[in-house]
Amino acid sequence: MKYLFILFSLIAVIGLSAQQKPIARVSPLPAPLYKGLADSCTGIDVTFFTSSASMSLDNRNVRFFANFVSPYPANKNPNVKQDGIIMWTRNGAEYLTGKIYFSGDSSGYLIFEKNNREYVNAFSPQGAAFLQTHGKK
Repeated sequence: MKYLFILFSLIAVIGLSAQQKPIARVSPLPAPLYKGLADSCTGIDVTFFTSSASMSLDNRNVRFFANFVSPYPANKNPNVKQDGIIMWTRNGAEYLTGKIYFSGDSSGYLIFEKNNREYVNAFSPQGAAFLQTHGKK
């Protein structure tokens, strides 16, 4: 009887684990792309969807702004709506575009797509706070 209970328990556990969706792994931007945000980009354009606010930065401000993007991944929250879009440019041509999401008062993340792959980078707390403040104007 004891072994029958163990057998049914194992079958139940195997059945439940087979029904669960696999956890999607998120990756941050590869190092060369991430490094390019600060080292080779010459402009940034940000447009917020929740207000009519936008901003454009160039030259040395791009390097400063690049510090707002963490090299680490962030978990995507399917319950959060996209708050804006950011385009990084190099000499007037698009380098990389990201979708902006704020997931709390001092957190958020960017979703980049490059070469049919998706990358998710967290904002630094300072970056999320700065963008949320400027996005509400």
